[in-house]
Amino acid sequence: MYFPPWQPAPCCNRLHLRDYRNGSQVPLGQGVFPLAEVAATLKHLRWKGWVLNEEERLSGAIYGMKVMGPAFQAMQGAFPA
Repeated sequence: MYFPPWQPAPCCNRLHLRDYRNGSQVPLGQGVFPLAEVAATLKHLRWKGWVLNEEERLSGAIYGMKVMGPAFQAMQGAFPA
């Protein structure tokens, strides 16, 4: 979508992050997604929106904090309070 220089782009107020390795979703921070670089850029931009991570496993073999724990720790490391 093109926005002329005199027209501001629509506001983005949330980012939904996922991480992948070898074509499969893995917990955030364990794949190829540049989480630290994205976090540094958002801090530089003084981002005020939400950053979300949703862990899904098609097998349903693990759930809750067992699956969210590694991603939660990665997010805490990348976005310290």
